[in-house]
Amino acid sequence: RDRLRSRGLGDVYKRQTLRIESSCEIVNGFNNCPKLKNLSFMSDGKVKEIGGLNSNAITTFYIPNMALSVSGVNNCSALTTVVIGASLTSFTGFNNCPKLNKFTVDSSNTTFKVVDNNLYQGNKLCRVPMSKSDIMVTNGTTEIMSNAIQVAFANSISIPNGCILANDSIKCQSVGQIIPVSYTHLRAHETGAY
Repeated sequence: RDRLRSRGLGDVYKRQTLRIESSCEIVNGFNNCPKLKNLSFMSDGKVKEIGGLNSNAITTFYIPNMALSVSGVNNCSALTTVVIGASLTSFTGFNNCPKLNKFTVDSSNTTFKVVDNNLYQGNKLCRVPMSKSDIMVTNGTTEIMSNAIQVAFANSISIPNGCILANDSIKCQSVGQIIPVSYTHLRAHETGAY
């Protein structure tokens, strides 16, 4: 398998743009590239795994349609948007990205979906935008995954009954209240006073 790693690329840490050739299957090892603003793929090609892109200046992270997994994209202070391709089945990382506020998912992806701008992997809450202060977890959610809620301050977090909280699922400096919600009760009071 063709792999692209930062070793042997010399001044990669000074580059602002990285273009991945269509024959590459694994992209990894581009950590601490503070000037890297653009990551592009020549085509959806063969890339299956993306990781090791910590601490860069990318604002929109496009995950190609052929990619199956992405991990190790953390501490990205400029990142605002993650665009998920058709084949992605594994999504971890994207921790400590304070401006990350938008997720989009290719309509043919059967693993991930966006509801109220929250990212879900099946019936599990995967990630909440960093700017949310009132978080309503969707009815039918069975688990809030590790690192799913990373906001500085939350006024409220409403969680459906029976939902499991994974270790480190909620990381906030301050939370006003965590509300266990019975959705049959909630529907009767949808006027905004919960």
